[in-house]
Amino acid sequence: MKMQKLRMFKMTKLRLFLVFVVFGCSGGFVAAKLSALGLFEKWVYLGAPPDGGVEILDSYGSEIIVRSANGQVYSCSTRPGRSCWKTIEWPPQVTGYRELIKFGHFWIVNTPENAIDSIKVAYYPGVEDYAEAKYVLLNDGSVWGWQYSIHDTDMWTWIYVYSPFICSGILGGVILGLVVFDFWKPKQPQ
Repeated sequence: MKMQKLRMFKMTKLRLFLVFVVFGCSGGFVAAKLSALGLFEKWVYLGAPPDGGVEILDSYGSEIIVRSANGQVYSCSTRPGRSCWKTIEWPPQVTGYRELIKFGHFWIVNTPENAIDSIKVAYYPGVEDYAEAKYVLLNDGSVWGWQYSIHDTDMWTWIYVYSPFICSGILGGVILGLVVFDFWKPKQPQ
């Protein structure tokens, strides 16, 4: 009888260990999906046009166009190696076709404080790529940007985005399972 209870106890511990591993894997997958949706991206300070911004005019994905207090129009590219806040002519002479979905003014949570204007743009920088950019203009004339891109059908997305979260979840489940497995002892008869 005592041997059977001990075997049942060990089976219960093993089942609990497997439950922790499955929940860890599931939690890792949920975190990976949220990461792929841009949840963990941070707002980036882009500075302000020389005269301070008063209105967001447009956005071309990784580029924001702002009118300053004196009426001058400035452009800021968020791509590495590009200059920020250069004077441009408005409206621009756009050549070629750009596939953009513009959401216009919007309300977003977790924006920097005191936003007076905003724009959100979804665009397709590559064949299977999808990117989204959000910009807010604050009442002090400065601009903040938020961007993410996802290649949801791409194998590299699974390798670089999903696998670290899923593996971390599994590892967390294994560690939690081992801790419970190690510290949970059967009650000794009195």
